This record gives sequence, structure tokens and C-alpha cells, in this order.
Amino acid sequence: MDGLSCVMGVGSTTRNVQDQRSNNPLDVSPDLYVLACGPDNNSSVLVTGDHQSNNVDFYGVINYIMELHYIGGRHVFLFRCDWLYVGDKKQGVRVDDHMTSVNMDRIWYKDEPFVLACQACQCFYSRDLRSKRNWYVVQKYTNRNVYDIPLVRQVAENVDGQSNDDDAYQEDESSYDYIPMQCDDVPVSTPLNRTDIEPMQVDPCEVMSIPSQFINSTQAFIDDSLTASGLTYAYGDREYSDEEDLSTDEESVSE
Repeated sequence: MDGLSCVMGVGSTTRNVQDQRSNNPLDVSPDLYVLACGPDNNSSVLVTGDHQSNNVDFYGVINYIMELHYIGGRHVFLFRCDWLYVGDKKQGVRVDDHMTSVNMDRIWYKDEPFVLACQACQCFYSRDLRSKRNWYVVQKYTNRNVYDIPLVRQVAENVDGQSNDDDAYQEDESSYDYIPMQCDDVPVSTPLNRTDIEPMQVDPCEVMSIPSQFINSTQAFIDDSLTASGLTYAYGDREYSDEEDLSTDEESVSE
């Protein structure tokens, strides 16, 4: 860890940040300034965690905000909170049909006060008028202009046009089986290069500059391409076509 940017209490957050930002502007990042000013109005947070192998909503109050700097320009924000005791369904938390109330006088998990800022959700605590003690109703909310769009499952169709809801089987861990290959010193029985003559180097420019008539020479070459008048065959220096053979047959018949 490179260092700790600042540790601030909620009550004096705004004043400390403003003083530090005016004296050393580079020490206070914009994100830290926003986080530090927020808890003055509402410092209530909600974090979903595990307690005795059960998912539990932990309700807390932020006391300190920390920014930790790491090597490479990386940083992370931490909240130090007082977690309200929700382990007791009667003395710590009460869950009704449409509301959840917590007792602000009971605290637990004092040895684990820290939570990442990205793991916490903001909530509100309103006074529970049904109780004479220090009970508050938890109010969850969704930020404006932030939408939790559910994912639409795409159902694949088989060849018959019917939907197939069966999930493809996939293992949790990938396994690769590699077959070892053994190669001899001389893998090819016939060498691919000649050893009885000296190698000859050919310039690519000379190959590209060869005239096309030498490449398209008709000597000892059979041309199987189709022409507009029919099939043309080339044998040596003379060419024969289907039309020429047809005319020869007609002349023999007329005779």
C-alpha cells in the first residue's frame, strides 16, 4: 500500500475536506470530496452479507471514510461503519409485511467495521412511531435515472422450429488433455531439399518480370477452357474444336 489519503469523521467531514482541498488540492480527489460531503445528510448504508451461512441484510451508519492508495496509481474507498444488531428478530430487527424496523441502540460486528464503498447501498432511517424506544424504519430506494433492467433469456430453436429450453452442459472447470507427440531426428524419409547440387538463389523481381507469353505457352499443354464456339483442345501447335469436327462429319455424309 502506498499510503492513506485521509481519515475523517462524519461530523467534521465537510470542514476537513474543504481545508485540505484549499491547502493541498492534489491530496483530495473529486470522488473523495463527494463521498466525504454525502454522510452529513445521510450516512445510512445497507450491505448484503453472510451470517451463519445465511444471507443477511446488514444495516449500518458510516463513521469514517478512507481512501487507500496503492502502487500504480490505484486507489480504493473504505467505509468504517457501526453495524446494527439484526441477529435477534425481537430485540434487534422486526420484519413486518411492508416494512423493516431496526433498533439503533444495539451494535454488533465491532471487530469487522470496514466495507468497500462499491459493496454498500444507501438507505434511509425514519423514526418508527409505533415504538417508544430508539427504533427506526428502514427505507430502501433506487437512484434516479438508474434502471435495473432484467436480463431476457434467449430461447434457442431447434431444426423443427420448436423452442429448446434445455441448458447446455458445461463443466465448472475446463480440462485439457494433451497427447504427447514424439518426433524422430529424421521425421521425413525423403528429404525435401536436394543435397547433390549447389543451391541457386532466384531474385523475386526477375520472376515477376517474366513475359506472359512464356507462361501461357501452348507447347505440350492441354487447354480445357470453354470458348464461345464450343470446346477447344490444344495438342502441340494446332488447335481443334467441336465445330471443326462437326463440319468434317457433315462433309463425309454429303459425299
